[in-house]
Amino acid sequence: MSEVTADSTRADELRGMLADELVTEGLIVSKEVETAFRTVPRHLFAPEAALEEAYARDIVVAKRDEHGITISSISAPQI
Repeated sequence: MSEVTADSTRADELRGMLADELVTEGLIVSKEVETAFRTVPRHLFAPEAALEEAYARDIVVAKRDEHGITISSISAPQI
């Protein structure tokens, strides 16, 4: 299996697990939002982040200033 295929497979697994958690906890209530979470590759919006970080239930820091303070981030998925 190529690295790209392995990463794609892992991203699919993580995306599905995240969607499952959010549905189970009642944080996703519409089929449309669930479909979006299951199909939109969140990691493509955070290319510098590890796959596990991109699909974690936390923000993904996109940019920090010279003092290390977060100035740009991707919202936590449950927001």
